[in-house]
Amino acid sequence: MPSYLQKEFTMAPTQSLQFTILLTCLEAMACLYFGWISDRLGQGKTMILACLGTLILSLILMGVSTSFSVFLFFIILLTILLGAFDGPLT
Repeated sequence: MPSYLQKEFTMAPTQSLQFTILLTCLEAMACLYFGWISDRLGQGKTMILACLGTLILSLILMGVSTSFSVFLFFIILLTILLGAFDGPLT
């Protein structure tokens, strides 16, 4: 993702790396939270909800990613959903 941010949104290499590190930390926190949710709802339900959410947000992102702020918003949501998918697996 750092090279994509550098090319499409003209971010500096350091800034794009910091953004990627931040998203990785966010995903780790989401994994812990959604692991706990998975213990309550069940692994299958949690993973199905995460997959559906990821599909819907990805389709929206492809259609409205015109500015960096919109891109940032949807990438953060997708990172949380990735944690929702990974959480039940850990």
